[in-house]
Amino acid sequence: MSECSKIIGYVLAWIALLLSIATIATPEWRKNDVQGEVVETIIRTQGLWWKCTFYPTGNWQCDDYDRFFIALPTAVIGARVFCMLSLVFQLIVIIVVPLGFQACMCIDKNVVRNKQKIIITAGALSLLAGCCIGTAVSWYAALVVEDYSRYATGLSAGIETTVQRFVYG
Repeated sequence: MSECSKIIGYVLAWIALLLSIATIATPEWRKNDVQGEVVETIIRTQGLWWKCTFYPTGNWQCDDYDRFFIALPTAVIGARVFCMLSLVFQLIVIIVVPLGFQACMCIDKNVVRNKQKIIITAGALSLLAGCCIGTAVSWYAALVVEDYSRYATGLSAGIETTVQRFVYG
């Protein structure tokens, strides 16, 4: 494996870490469907950690969830766990990849095989981190679909509900 490809992989690992942090921190994993609402200009969003309300005046207000783990939907808890696992794996990759560079003297420079194993392990961890973040997003998306279909079924059965309808953010 060439040194240039290792450096490119390292840069991509940093980009993946920054994008994962941005994805996890954003409060717009799902947002309210404003069609059919009386006040269609108020937008409510929910993420893994915060619930936000955006008003037409330009003001906004974000609150964290009132409960940490107890009584949260399983998909939110699972998405949090998988996102944190992804961040841990990506941080390990960021720390370990430089050990596989030829310029690193931490490991015997003549033992190329050890450096290759380090890079391969980092690549596997990077793939695992991607699978974890993909699982988290998919699980949360399934929650959005389930809630939306539950809302639609409740309306079609003639049951009045005050629960808001959310779509993908």
